[in-house]
Amino acid sequence: MGRGRIHVYRPQQGLEQILGNFAGRTSKDRKGGELKVGKSYKKFVGNAKYLKKEDVLSPINTSILWIKEEEVTAPGKGSETRLVLYLDGLKKGLVLNTANAEALPEITGTDDYEQWSDLPIQVYVDPEVKYGGKKTGGIRICKPASVPVPVQEPELVRQPF
Repeated sequence: MGRGRIHVYRPQQGLEQILGNFAGRTSKDRKGGELKVGKSYKKFVGNAKYLKKEDVLSPINTSILWIKEEEVTAPGKGSETRLVLYLDGLKKGLVLNTANAEALPEITGTDDYEQWSDLPIQVYVDPEVKYGGKKTGGIRICKPASVPVPVQEPELVRQPF
C-alpha cells in the first residue's frame, strides 16, 4: 500500500467494517499514516446520546424543550422504556431516574409530562448522590433560583418655581 491512502466512508459500510481495515496493526507495521485502531475507539465514542455528570461542569439554567419515551439500554442491562428530557441549549437528553422524575412535578406544578415544555429548570451535579451504596455524584434538577431584580427608586424631580 502506498502513502496517502484514504479510506472513504460509504453509508452501506458499517464503522466496524471500515475500522476492521486497521485492526491488529502495530506502530511497527503502519503504512502511509495508517493508525492502529482496534476496539479501543469505543471508549472515545461512548454513549453520546444521553447526558452524563461529566457533561455538566457547573449548574445550567435552561428550559424544557420536550420529553419523550425512548428505549434506553444501560451498560450491562437490557433495554427498557424510559422518559428522556430534552433541554434548551443541550445536545444530549437527560434520562430521568426516579429522583429527577419525582422532582419535576414539584418544579413544574403538574404531573402531566406533556405540559412540561418551556418551563425553566436548573441542571447540576450533586456530589452526594449514591449508587450501589457509594457516593458517585449524579445529575439532579431543581427550580432555578430566582434572581432578585433590583428595583430602582424613582428620583424626586423638583419643579423650578
